Amino acid sequence: LVQAFPRSVRALSWARPDTWVRTGRRLRGFDAIIVMDPTPLMVPAHLAILRAAASGGSGVDPRTIVIAQSTLPRRSRLGDAALVRSLLERVDAVLVHSPEQARLALDLHAARVSVADTEVLHGWPLGGEDPDLSSPWAHYVGAMEALASPPWTDEEQAPPATPAGPSFRVRLAAP
Repeated sequence: LVQAFPRSVRALSWARPDTWVRTGRRLRGFDAIIVMDPTPLMVPAHLAILRAAASGGSGVDPRTIVIAQSTLPRRSRLGDAALVRSLLERVDAVLVHSPEQARLALDLHAARVSVADTEVLHGWPLGGEDPDLSSPWAHYVGAMEALASPPWTDEEQAPPATPAGPSFRVRLAAP
């Protein structure tokens, strides 16, 4: 288990939506918000946090990035794709670990997708050791920094192979 950073704050309770909003408001002043490996069950909490982190009148929203080792669970259930799509449609960028996961993220309407070097995943130490932040990790961190730094153009992103269908909200409202 990797030790938490000294300034880590555990302000969230997944059973208390008020903590989601409070946490999102605390994140308003940051440059970027990174959501790690979201599961469909946690998507409503992530969406509430990201919405609460939006400008609040300041005019500058933090960049939002999802790091997804697996875009959808291996054993997806009915509704999982719609939940994950609602998150991926809301964030600025998604960092995945394979071209297959990148295609899936694009099919779920992610605005921008980047594929990380999977070599870095095998070098993460367990226990309290510090990671070797040399070459593979430097590329990984560089990919996150690039995703967090605005602006980028639509020409940098290949469109999904399948045409984008109506959003979850539109499909839900349809008779």
